[in-house]
Amino acid sequence: MTGALGAGELVFAAWRWKSARPRVSFTLAVPSPHWAPGIVSVTGLWERQSYQVSSAPDTAALVESRRRAGVSLADWATSHIRWNGGTAMDRFDSRGHLAVDGGLDVRLASDHMAVGFASVSWTPLAG
Repeated sequence: MTGALGAGELVFAAWRWKSARPRVSFTLAVPSPHWAPGIVSVTGLWERQSYQVSSAPDTAALVESRRRAGVSLADWATSHIRWNGGTAMDRFDSRGHLAVDGGLDVRLASDHMAVGFASVSWTPLAG
C-alpha cells in the first residue's frame, strides 16, 4: 500500500505521557526532489522534563521545556557506505540553538557488521 502522498514516504510518531516528562515527536521522510539525492526527513519534537534539584521536600522541581524543528538528507554513496547530514533549531525555554550534524555508516562482513561515525555541533543563537 502506498503512503498518503503516494511518494514512498515514511511517517513516524512517538509520544510519552509520564507526568514529569511528557514528549511528542514526529518525522516525515520522503524521497528527495530530483535535484537532490537520497531521502529528505523533516522532524519536530516537544518535551518537558522535571528535575528534583534538592532533597528537601518543600523545594520545587526544576522544569525545562524543549522544542525542535529540523531537516536532514541521507543517501547511500555505495552499497556499503551511507551518509547523512542535517540542521535543526532547538529551543530550551528561552535559549535557542542551531544544531548541525553529519554521519557516516559503513557496512562490513557482508552486512553482518556496521561501523558508524557521527558528529554534532550546537551553536547558541544568543549570548
